[in-house]
Amino acid sequence: APPAEGARTSARDIIEAMPLPTWLRGGKLGIQVANLTAQAITGPDIGMEQAQKAQETGSPVTQRHLLTAEDGTPRILDITETPLAGGGSLGVAQDLTHAEETERSFTRHISAQNEVMDSLATAIVIFDADQKLTYNNTAYAKLWTLEASWLAEQPTYGEVLDRLREQRALPEVTDFKAFKTEQLSWFTKLTDAQEAMLHLPGGGTLRAVMSQHPMGGLVFAYEDVTDHLNLERNYNTLGAVQRETLDNLYEGVCVFGADGRMKLKNPAFARIWKLPDDGGGNALHMTGFVGHVLPMILRDEGKKPLSKNELVAKLMSREPGRGRLDLSDGQVLEYAKVPLPDGAVLLSYLDVTDSARVENALLERTHAMAEANVLKSEFMASVSHEIRTPLNAIVGFASMLSDNYFGDLSTRQQEYSHGIHESAEELVGIIDNMLDLASVEAGLLTLELDTVDVNTLLLNAMNSVRDRARRKNIEIVFDSPADIGWVVADEKRLKQVLFNLLSNAVSHTPPKGSVLLTARRESIDMVFSVTDGGPGLDETEVPPGLSLIARFIELHNGVVDLTNRPGHGTTVTCRLPTETNGRKANQPDLFSGFIE
Repeated sequence: APPAEGARTSARDIIEAMPLPTWLRGGKLGIQVANLTAQAITGPDIGMEQAQKAQETGSPVTQRHLLTAEDGTPRILDITETPLAGGGSLGVAQDLTHAEETERSFTRHISAQNEVMDSLATAIVIFDADQKLTYNNTAYAKLWTLEASWLAEQPTYGEVLDRLREQRALPEVTDFKAFKTEQLSWFTKLTDAQEAMLHLPGGGTLRAVMSQHPMGGLVFAYEDVTDHLNLERNYNTLGAVQRETLDNLYEGVCVFGADGRMKLKNPAFARIWKLPDDGGGNALHMTGFVGHVLPMILRDEGKKPLSKNELVAKLMSREPGRGRLDLSDGQVLEYAKVPLPDGAVLLSYLDVTDSARVENALLERTHAMAEANVLKSEFMASVSHEIRTPLNAIVGFASMLSDNYFGDLSTRQQEYSHGIHESAEELVGIIDNMLDLASVEAGLLTLELDTVDVNTLLLNAMNSVRDRARRKNIEIVFDSPADIGWVVADEKRLKQVLFNLLSNAVSHTPPKGSVLLTARRESIDMVFSVTDGGPGLDETEVPPGLSLIARFIELHNGVVDLTNRPGHGTTVTCRLPTETNGRKANQPDLFSGFIE
């Protein structure tokens, strides 16, 4: 009928004008009208089952289809078949290809983002607008020691705070309820990112950053800065210690950088070189520093002075150096230059003016003492020669008188001549001792070492003082094993030692007293002892010839010990090795053995 034909024409116009693929099915569900976009995707069977189901149910039926376009590209369509009252149905297709691709791309992006955040050391957690946890990375669970299964249940931010409080992982607060309320309020009032430092009960420190999420809710990022803060604190402490150390050094220290500018100096450096002790001085260039100090340096007359540029080049070179500078004002400085790994140069200056003056004084005194020793040796040699000549005459004439060369002498005359002879011999011995002591102190005396029989040595020394002891009615007691053996020594010097010891003992022993001479072996040592029967010595009294005795024994690598017992006499013990290389001993204080 014409009206029906008009209706179909009107429906066709409407369908063709539709932007989406649209078609019209007749009573037998065959496609009667389809617009151009629908013709590219519709086929004889497309949506047929949906149309039948729509006819049966009397309501629209939607189903997703995967089709291939004419150019071979896959297409994803949502097709809806709506039953019509007069029979047939109206089909509409919605192309979701781009939407699906966008969704898959977004899913891949989210997955990649989660993988990246899981690999971060920074703990990250996201709560949605309903305060439910929607994402957390591995670092977050590890930082707060929360179970992954519990986090997967999407707890709220309030529940997370409660759990952390139970674990004593949150900073200590006096009113936790108020703290929790304030934390939850950030979901509604936060506009800009907030940053805070959380000081945890365990001693750790976290840097927390809270910001809005584009989809609603909040994003929390936690970074453990405990090690960083400890390192920063240690660095600051070390810097302060170094600065304080440098500032209190007596030595002047400065550092010039690779660019030639002063990077560091301490007050001692500024004081030595009269530089301003303020921050502005740190920018001083090496050329300016050299220009400032060059007029202060005393020039060496024997050397060509360095120019300013030469001195700058020398100070900035990579060669270490040290030396001494004399300043025009009388100061003496010891300097050191040390190249640093970063190209800088460390310069240090120490004021040694006082030490230099003492050193010069000591050198002058040493030279004076050396000259005095020479004069003393010459004087003693002269005195020895001048005194020995008349002494030899006295000894000779006294000996001739005693031997009755010029006639018989009376008993008293014999005693007088014998006394003159003995006194002259003692004086000769004293002079010889003085010369020997001077030779030892000057290092001129050398030992003539040989194997010496100890008992023979002791008997000879004892016989040399026997007459003197007999005149005082003093008994010399000799105590030495017959098999004591021998010792490697200078026989002449050892005999001189024993003679002096026995002479001193006889002199200090009262008449009818006794002197004890002993010898024994102790390990590798040979020990000689002489004990007198006198009243002992005062602390300030030194037995005559003891200095020479000590020097002779010391030349044999031996030691001398003096034991004083007031009222019971004095014992002098000489200990020397049986062989010269048997032991090296240090000479002790001669009075270390005094016993009060």
